[in-house]
Amino acid sequence: MPSITPTSSGAIFKTMRRYAGRSANIASVLTSVKKLVIPRYRTVEVIPITSLPSLNTSKASYPQELRLRLKWIFKEDEALRIKGLIIDLDGCVYVGNKVVEGVPEALEELAKRGIKLLYLTNNSSKTAYEYSKKLKDMGIKAETNDILTSAEATACYIAERYGARGKKVFLIGSEAFKAELEKRGLAVVDSLDVDFVVLGVDFSFNYDKLTKACRAILRGAKFIASNLDATIPSEEGILPGAGSLASAVTKATGVKPIVVGKPSKRIILEALRRLGVGKEEVAIVGDRIETDIKAGKSTDIYTILVLTGVTSLEKLLEVDEKLRPDLVIDSLADIVKALEHLS
Repeated sequence: MPSITPTSSGAIFKTMRRYAGRSANIASVLTSVKKLVIPRYRTVEVIPITSLPSLNTSKASYPQELRLRLKWIFKEDEALRIKGLIIDLDGCVYVGNKVVEGVPEALEELAKRGIKLLYLTNNSSKTAYEYSKKLKDMGIKAETNDILTSAEATACYIAERYGARGKKVFLIGSEAFKAELEKRGLAVVDSLDVDFVVLGVDFSFNYDKLTKACRAILRGAKFIASNLDATIPSEEGILPGAGSLASAVTKATGVKPIVVGKPSKRIILEALRRLGVGKEEVAIVGDRIETDIKAGKSTDIYTILVLTGVTSLEKLLEVDEKLRPDLVIDSLADIVKALEHLS
């Protein structure tokens, strides 16, 4: 089958698979439709994404075939040679305790091809060892040094930036977060006389913790958050994330936290250091525009969005142009084919 490549370099395209019985009015609704055949794929329609936001249609009335058939969004550019991937966990590799179908096989194939993988999560509720065990139970090979959590990154940041000796922390967070802080020599105490108030996701968060955190900050403690994710995906639905808890503290004190996790450059630079691959040969994969994709954009890393987590197609169409991902795939299970197309 012959291959035709879009000629408008740098343009962003939305790609949809054709199927039998499709509505014929899609071309009249969406402008500038082009045809293309991608090797190993069926014929697809390619539509410049810049034409989509101008449509005067509500989410509910948006063409159903667009919502159902969207498969790829990709930026045509020079061929990419990806040697390393920074991969989000929640909403990308798994949702709650359920692995996304086809992901273990895709990750195994990437490893066989020599692509370095680093799993990067903003969720600070578990240690790297616990995440490693969780992944192995799902059929995914991952050692502790293949995983970087926002808790670990935050503990490293505090110890390296401010020093650990004699420093005390009031923590809103998990036992795993406490272990990371103590590992770096920081004392976690239940007191208002502290140097730092450190916040991560805390499933036992209560009014007493909120009060103590606010009072310590107003006394001069630095406010540091592992991340500002408003929610966490789960099998039962979304759960409040660290960002929701941090908002309560900020509302009461007027103090915004220093953020270490995604989308901060701090955690991405540490991830790149661990991968040992130049950023021009790395892509970041995740399900959140405001964290995963924004983190990649801020560090000039190729960005890949999956639709298995919190970002829906409708939400994607409303994203500011500066935060549009370079590539969108239905699932991380599609990553091998996607990288083949980009290379």
